[in-house]
Amino acid sequence: MAAIAIPLIEPAIIAIAAGAAVLLAAAIELPSKMKQWVTDNADRVESDLKKKEMREPTPYTAPSLFDSASISSRKVFIKKNSEEVWDTDTCHWNHFEVYLSRKTFEKGNRNRAVWIDGRLKQWF
Repeated sequence: MAAIAIPLIEPAIIAIAAGAAVLLAAAIELPSKMKQWVTDNADRVESDLKKKEMREPTPYTAPSLFDSASISSRKVFIKKNSEEVWDTDTCHWNHFEVYLSRKTFEKGNRNRAVWIDGRLKQWF
């Protein structure tokens, strides 16, 4: 498998004030269950965002880098200037499943999972 370059952002770029995690979730076109998860786990989300780890932009942390779309009646996010499809995990609602293209999304071949705050969860 060829190496894939993932643009990461410095932890300092994501600065969040107390209580802002819930406000941020409300302002973004996230699925309602993911918004509810952020609201219910606001303290955890805020502490995760403060961790000094490399992370990549997500539809939650950088919504301007994504367009929302519907593929096979699923609401997904398409990363601008890329073919990546970001789908919310419908079991836990705390991370995104990332597919390299529309075709791999339709086949169900995930590339990686990324926590809502942009930290890598798992490679597939």
